[in-house]
Amino acid sequence: MLVRTDLVPEQQTVQACHAVAEAVHHFHALSRTHPNLVICAVPDEAALLRAARDLARRGVRTRLFVEPDLGDTATALAAEPVCGAARRPFRRYPLLRFSRPTQPRAERGADPRRDGPRPHDLTEVTP
Repeated sequence: MLVRTDLVPEQQTVQACHAVAEAVHHFHALSRTHPNLVICAVPDEAALLRAARDLARRGVRTRLFVEPDLGDTATALAAEPVCGAARRPFRRYPLLRFSRPTQPRAERGADPRRDGPRPHDLTEVTP
């Protein structure tokens, strides 16, 4: 999945969820296993559209989400479930990251409800 980083974090989250819902609706019959979810970042709509074309050229099917409330701009895309070598095209895109808390985790005590899991390197994700 790719989402634009020129949106505020709350919108990044919402748009990513929209793209996932669109992809699940479209690709549901293709996979019966629960896939891993990785959210990568692109800087803006132009980069998102370039990524969609690049992924299509590489044989990865995607669903682009266009947000009516943001002037019908493309805000995120989600790919069909991929595994193994099919994940390679996503290596060029950095993981989506939000700003870090001001205190290090060890100083404030990790809270799994607040902190959640740490992002994994895309190459380490297993199907």
